[in-house]
Order: sequence, then C-alpha cells, then structure tokens
Amino acid sequence: MKGGEEKATNVFLDGMISVAVDVPIARRAGSILGELRSKGATIGIGDAIIAATALQVSAPLLTNNVEHYPFTDLKIVRGLET
Repeated sequence: MKGGEEKATNVFLDGMISVAVDVPIARRAGSILGELRSKGATIGIGDAIIAATALQVSAPLLTNNVEHYPFTDLKIVRGLET
C-alpha cells in the first residue's frame, strides 16, 4: 500500500473473512487446471486456488484481472481502476 492508505486499507481488510485452503478447495483447483489444460488454456496455480475458493464458498470474486478467470459459473465483480 502507498503512504496514507493504511487506514482505508485496514478498514477494508477488517471487513474480510479468511478461508483456509482445505482439501476440497485444493482438489477443485486441480480440476480447474486440468479442465483448462484440456482446452488448451492455462492459468497460474494461484489463480486456480482463488477461483476454486470463491466457487467452493459461493462468493463473488473481486478482481480487475477478469481474463485470469474464464469460468462461466464464477461471479466476477470488477474492482475499481486506480
């Protein structure tokens, strides 16, 4: 974060929940990677874990990197451009 953003960042982070990456999420991430590879597409393992977590807990994903998440069943919310 940039100088002067500490308070706003902490307010934002304090409103979040933490989700542990458990075995079902890890398996789902692996399935996501395998499915994409079979179609000739790839994403990074981090993006696969993020997508799997959002899908597993039925939460929308806030991101500006929508091209990293080519999944029709994942609700994407575009973040604010800075």
